[in-house]
Amino acid sequence: MDDILLPLRRKLPPRLDGSKLRLVGTTAAVVLAAPFYAQAAPAPTLLHVPPATHAVLASAPCFAEANRSDIEIVPSGKRQLAIFTAPPANYGSISVAIQSGKVAPASGAPCAATEAQQFVITGEQAQKTSPEVLGKAFTILMKAFVLALLLEQAFALLFNWRLVQEFIIGKAWRTPIMFGASLALAFQMDFDLVTQLSNAYGPARAYAGDALTWGLTAAILAGGSVGVNRLLTGLGFRTQVRLDLVVQPDLNQAWMAIRCNRNANIMVCIAEADPPPADVPTLAALLGNRSIGKRLRDLFFPNSHRFPKSGGYLVRSKTAYRIYVILPDAQIVDAKGIRRNTIADVPCLQFASRAVVDLYIKLP
Repeated sequence: MDDILLPLRRKLPPRLDGSKLRLVGTTAAVVLAAPFYAQAAPAPTLLHVPPATHAVLASAPCFAEANRSDIEIVPSGKRQLAIFTAPPANYGSISVAIQSGKVAPASGAPCAATEAQQFVITGEQAQKTSPEVLGKAFTILMKAFVLALLLEQAFALLFNWRLVQEFIIGKAWRTPIMFGASLALAFQMDFDLVTQLSNAYGPARAYAGDALTWGLTAAILAGGSVGVNRLLTGLGFRTQVRLDLVVQPDLNQAWMAIRCNRNANIMVCIAEADPPPADVPTLAALLGNRSIGKRLRDLFFPNSHRFPKSGGYLVRSKTAYRIYVILPDAQIVDAKGIRRNTIADVPCLQFASRAVVDLYIKLP
């Protein structure tokens, strides 16, 4: 939007204060007081423009001449802007009809307006929420924040316990466990966040709540203090002091895992090939048909036939590796399940950037 507003601020006449300029609609361009075409007029666009401010109604290649004192056509690069200037005092509703053209005319030629649009502009301020309602809503949200924070700290001890990590995958179990605990806590404390927050804003009748609102309350609490903090920010009780950073994987990394079909004392070996051979295949993923039961088992429980037991092993992408296992009888088996006489006979593999590859070695 800066590429539109910056040229505009340079060209605004003195009576237009650029600091008060607001963009309230982006429609195809604007022209006032031109006769409408025979087709049905479009539904008017409702806009709120505070008194003594300016609003950009639309942008287009060209506009017909405006014949109203509160509308001004201002050039902005290769396009034009239609700007509405609100009266200095409070006002009711103002109806504005505008027309615009899709093609900029030649120098000195009038605009060939082909599109019409209507606006209903009001200066009346929307009814503000009372401080009492805001205070009550803030108290409810702060209670939710404290409960979510307590749940986080309490279950951090459980999920960080070495015994739990040995037998279950915490990331997979965290959501159902936290949801169940949050639901039980909400019932025990009679705290239906959704219902109480809705009733705080004064509906026509108080809502009693049901299974859906209790479930939503449990989901919000299970989401942790970060989720409740987003509610506080979204409702305007807190300002966002920093943007949430989205962590992106390194372009030079990939993740791999190895599964075997035998429960034995097997050594898993991963070695970089130096020097790397030519024409090494690059793996992005391996597709297979696994049953839902096996997938759920690997998702919720560590697999003793897998390296690592959960998650992935970090490797460098586009780097040649020799991946193989050594059986108890010293046999060497490559990633395809083929016996090899020496390590040098093991074919090399390399991984694509950000690849996630789960290798399955069927031992002979």
